[in-house]
Amino acid sequence: MAVKRLATETNTIVVATIHQPAWETFVLFDNLLLLAQGQVVYNGPTVTIDEYLTSLGHPTPRHGNPADHAMALVNTEFYSSNAADGGPSAVEHLDQLVARWNEHSKAESRNQRPSSWAKGSIEEEKRRPLGQ
Repeated sequence: MAVKRLATETNTIVVATIHQPAWETFVLFDNLLLLAQGQVVYNGPTVTIDEYLTSLGHPTPRHGNPADHAMALVNTEFYSSNAADGGPSAVEHLDQLVARWNEHSKAESRNQRPSSWAKGSIEEEKRRPLGQ
């Protein structure tokens, strides 16, 4: 991918917004920041979104696109709760996803800090080329 090569060569961060990407396009990105109503629902490697959603009890359907599945999960316009069974409302559903991400990210930050932090050099981590 020319953009990734250029970003690596110039030590530049690239931020892109894409709408309904095909899986082949989606996996070309290193990281995903998934927002729902301005709140972080996922922020991590693109290739692990399916694993993360599975850990929440929302696995991607067989032969499904994890990008589409993630978008459907956070889209409240078409969310239908099973209120008769005490299911969460759309707002409660998003609140649960945000809370789970917050728990996950706090656990990750306690257990897996970049090795450069241990050395006391955050600047090293900032200079590291994309994708490494």
